[in-house]
Amino acid sequence: MTYFIYKDTCPECGADVIRHNASRFGFCRGACDILLHIPSYRETKEMVSVVSCQIGGGKWQKITKKEFTDLDRAIKKFCQQGVV
Repeated sequence: MTYFIYKDTCPECGADVIRHNASRFGFCRGACDILLHIPSYRETKEMVSVVSCQIGGGKWQKITKKEFTDLDRAIKKFCQQGVV
């Protein structure tokens, strides 16, 4: 079955991650719920990796779905006020 070629695992919790024909960013559907960079199934040497951010000179942090949606909501609210 060719389905297993398109399957990978989350580096944090080990949940199944499906690769598609194009690279993308997506959230893990397992227990960790973090943002992942998911390479396409054509990029066989690249592994699924965690997306991290660093604020100022602080430590690197993984981006969770809740943090991402909170940030998205704040940016939309900021842009609606006509500041940009």
